[in-house]
Amino acid sequence: MLRWLRFLLYAALLVAGVARHGPAIRAAVVLLLSPMRFSPAAPCLGCALALAALAVGYGVWLAGATLHRWKMPLWTHLFPLALIAATLRLGPLPIDEDAGGATPAADRALTAMRLVRAAVERPGSGGCANPREIERAVASSHELLPTGYRAHGRAVPFQLEVAPSGVAVREPAPGARPGSLYLACEGSRFWISAAVIDGSAGKLAMVRDGVGKVVMLAGEVSP
Repeated sequence: MLRWLRFLLYAALLVAGVARHGPAIRAAVVLLLSPMRFSPAAPCLGCALALAALAVGYGVWLAGATLHRWKMPLWTHLFPLALIAATLRLGPLPIDEDAGGATPAADRALTAMRLVRAAVERPGSGGCANPREIERAVASSHELLPTGYRAHGRAVPFQLEVAPSGVAVREPAPGARPGSLYLACEGSRFWISAAVIDGSAGKLAMVRDGVGKVVMLAGEVSP
């Protein structure tokens, strides 16, 4: 009888502790299963999943130990108590479900577009002939914000693509992903546009201004 009372006590502590972290665990699972999601301040995926795995493993072991009368080492008594103590002391794991207070994806893309323009206009940049060097210069800038997008939990970086036709890109390329930056050059002139996920439609679309026009940054390649 005593061992079953102990089982119920420890199980109750375990459930209470994990329940406090439930939103973060659910968000981590959703993020891992999502092929693409805007989540700039994602929860600690490793923390949430490790906690869930430990809780499940401990619960299974506790049930087996109670049923088969296994000897319980000291740590098995301390685990549920430590979980509750840490939760009460530190609070639940942080969560970012809708990124409502974060910098919008379009604003992040606009910042990246301006950095691309500055890099292309820099003397000796090579313009469209040297896109990887421009991409590296943009990525190293302290002004650049992450795209905010994650694919199965992994951050999706900005990616620079050069339009082979030299025509300004006004529609996302087939197979493109959010965070794609398009650079089109014709002679000494160039144009930059970007693709993000439209928040209302949930589909990939070009960054647009308040009246629905595609935002296009133009400039001239420095000699």
